[in-house]
Amino acid sequence: MKNRARLTLSKMWVAFAPRIFLVLEIIVSLHLPYTAQPVKSGLLHGVINGFLSSALIILSCLLLISPCRADEVTVAGFAFAGDLKSAEHRFPYTFKLFKDVAAAKGNNFSYLINERIKAAKNERFDLKSAENMVNLKKSDRALLSTLVLTDEVVSSENYGSYYKTFVNLRGTALIFDYKNQIVVSSYPVSVVLFDATPEKPDHIRIAGFVADLIRREDGRGLITQYVRRMETASIPENGTKTLQIQQGAVTPEALALMPEALRSNPATVQSMLADSFGAVLSAKLGLSMLPASIGHATGGVMSMRLENGDDYKLKVGEGDYLFSLKLNKL
Repeated sequence: MKNRARLTLSKMWVAFAPRIFLVLEIIVSLHLPYTAQPVKSGLLHGVINGFLSSALIILSCLLLISPCRADEVTVAGFAFAGDLKSAEHRFPYTFKLFKDVAAAKGNNFSYLINERIKAAKNERFDLKSAENMVNLKKSDRALLSTLVLTDEVVSSENYGSYYKTFVNLRGTALIFDYKNQIVVSSYPVSVVLFDATPEKPDHIRIAGFVADLIRREDGRGLITQYVRRMETASIPENGTKTLQIQQGAVTPEALALMPEALRSNPATVQSMLADSFGAVLSAKLGLSMLPASIGHATGGVMSMRLENGDDYKLKVGEGDYLFSLKLNKL
């Protein structure tokens, strides 16, 4: 039987009038026992002692939870969740940036990711650049990682003498098995921008906001968050319990206080709730979260399109621990 957690969110602090963005502060205590007994060589002496000690060290490495050899992970770059045909509608500003960069033959998002990942340090991984993808078909085990954009939300409304603009980009730092097309690890990421201007921002200004949220190098940038997750990510061992958000619900009372762009699309608000919770939980505790079963990953399948044109449909299992979220009021 699955472990199900019901979480009712009754009061939230929201930084943007009329209070549209959910800020979740989660305090969780984990107790992860780990013991490893040192290997003793007993009465062995001299050369025999040295030889057997080395053998025992190698054997202990094979038995310990953490492997001696780091897993090779190829960083594929940037991807849009879902099919490409609807990407222009689902990610209008990001997709336009993608097309503009391609037309100008500039450095795309995947290039930026591969450049910044070079500075990432994670002893569990041997991170390879996208150029290594040509060798994956020859490998017995091939792991790929990509920053998958799962949602883009833009809202701009008039409040008397000024306009307030809200931009939210959400994605996941994904690691998957290339050969078997299965999600291995997933770490949600989310970035937000609030802006107030005397005049309604045009498409060029909003496109600048989106570009900045993706490319900026501090912790508020989407690519930066991806790199940081990859620095703490790991490959789950056999038997490791998995987490997943199964359901996100928003009451009519809470929905009525949101901007029109969100009131008219409850499914977007539900996805925002699930992704925001997952991003905070993952960032706070460094936990992998299976892609939520609402929004971009439904029916146990997550589809995506890489910038290089490759399409994937990845199998997503059901989590061992399932969260059901409900936002009652703001």
